Amino acid sequence: MTAGLTLALAEQGASLDWDDLPDDVVELARQCLLDWLAVTLAGSSEPAARIALSVTLEDEPGTVGATVVGTHVRLTAPAAALVNGTASHALDYDDANTSMVGHPTVPLLGALLPVAEKRHSSGAELLTAFVAGYETECRLGRAVGLPHYRQGFHATGTIGAIGAAAACARLLGLDAYSTAAALGLAATQAGGLKCMFGTMAKPLHAGRAAANGLLAARLAVAGFTANAQALEASQGFIEALGGSPDGEELSAIREGWFIRRNLFKFHASCLETHSVIEGIQQLRAAHPLPVEAISRIVIHANSLQLGMCAIPDPATGLEAKFSLRHLAAAAALGIDTSAVACFSDDFACDSRLAEVRGRVEVVDDGPASGGTPVDIWLTDDRRLNVTYDTHGPATDLAAQRRRLEDKAMALATPVIGDRSGQLVDAAAHISDSIDVRDLIALTATSEVEGQHD
Repeated sequence: MTAGLTLALAEQGASLDWDDLPDDVVELARQCLLDWLAVTLAGSSEPAARIALSVTLEDEPGTVGATVVGTHVRLTAPAAALVNGTASHALDYDDANTSMVGHPTVPLLGALLPVAEKRHSSGAELLTAFVAGYETECRLGRAVGLPHYRQGFHATGTIGAIGAAAACARLLGLDAYSTAAALGLAATQAGGLKCMFGTMAKPLHAGRAAANGLLAARLAVAGFTANAQALEASQGFIEALGGSPDGEELSAIREGWFIRRNLFKFHASCLETHSVIEGIQQLRAAHPLPVEAISRIVIHANSLQLGMCAIPDPATGLEAKFSLRHLAAAAALGIDTSAVACFSDDFACDSRLAEVRGRVEVVDDGPASGGTPVDIWLTDDRRLNVTYDTHGPATDLAAQRRRLEDKAMALATPVIGDRSGQLVDAAAHISDSIDVRDLIALTATSEVEGQHD
């Protein structure tokens, strides 16, 4: 194991300055913020978020502290981080990055915004800290490698906690050695099991990562100590949690701007289902035909997909988000999987979908990377095939922003009404803001509105 990984990551995060960020990195950070605000507002009414809030309120006054997005409630910073982090991942509609094999933004902003709100941080300070945490997550994700994920750990919960600690440490102005302590304190709290996919526990991983990362940074500020080699030590994070780094993966700590590989989601389901959905949509557009003409759909999945989103017969809306078979059937029927309301328990149990799902077969022979091949066999023995890949980052950031703004308006308007346009505009100009509180205030509802959520 290369010595000094923990301190190397800490030094990179602690030394990052606003002036270091290229214009496209700033724009991507603003887009991540906008998308997080939108999915968190929409997720705030999901059962996982509501339960997390109600349990937290048993011990919290709910009237002072940090804003709970999409409500009239205020909580202590760690409690707000937990609830907001959970809400932001409740729909599984938040962004992803294959470098960490997880969702980078939800633990970071879940942790950062309560701190920024209390400190009256500027937009530039918030975005700098966000990028510091984002790069830490992805560099560590590359250093850990796929064995960590294949062992059964959900990187959003494990690596996300360490990224949240790095982000909060940067916002709090910690030096490299104190940041290393924060990373170690987050590492020793990190957890999240992939067997929880399709349940409320999955978004809880993001909430706990946000809260644990925030706690780690605050403890480090107060002088709490941790192993300065927590990531690379014998029986440390990487060794204990199934990582198996090699020289090439460890070299990733010298790379920069993993945020350029960020992937935004435009279907409210697991990212690894999107290539199948888009591919079938493309075939339907090129070959209009009734679903009755389809005799069989074969999805050529890879091992990552089989371990992530291969629930064969989902019984709930949450499980449907992780079912290649079910979502292939939905795409064949022309169902709009960008609509969050689509993923209800009724959607999972719909008899028409179940009938078409019965014609879908998932086979273990897909390519290790790239698109997912799909064959559609017709009743007249013709075969249509497509290989679509949704893993490539956008090259036109302006077009991506327009698409994200449409998504944000659709998700935010049912919660905050006419303020949705203000929110979109404020997020676009956040780097010019002298106080992040002005942005966060737009996400709160009145007590009367909250009663109707």
